[in-house]
Amino acid sequence: VARLSKEEFQKERDKMVNICSQCHSSAYSKQQLEAGDMVIKDVDKIFAEAIRVVQGLYRDGILSKPATWTVAPDLLQFYEAKSSVEQDLYVMFLEYRMRAFQGAFHMNPDYMHWYGWAPMKETLQKIKDEAEKLRIEKAASKK
Repeated sequence: VARLSKEEFQKERDKMVNICSQCHSSAYSKQQLEAGDMVIKDVDKIFAEAIRVVQGLYRDGILSKPATWTVAPDLLQFYEAKSSVEQDLYVMFLEYRMRAFQGAFHMNPDYMHWYGWAPMKETLQKIKDEAEKLRIEKAASKK
């Protein structure tokens, strides 16, 4: 999945098109891979919005960044998450995004939607709702 250079990525992509082209036209194979790319771009937009919401909670002092973290949220520190919004963000990253990816690139739109896309959207809304609740609680505690 991860490639260190554009050339490595393209080499693997061409290899996959060659495999798919044994049964399908190469144009169809390329089209399906491009459709998967678009799914991931859209899923990543949902995920980016969730990250921005959680970053705002750190920026505004509602969540406190551990001293050992360079950035917050730190997606590599999922075991250290102290709040439900952080836990939800990690589940989006580690589970729902991967399921959307798997469904998109295995040409399984049902799996991509029900186990990836839909939970991504649902969890984004949960994060927004929880963030708003935390902001209200923080404002009330200052009074």
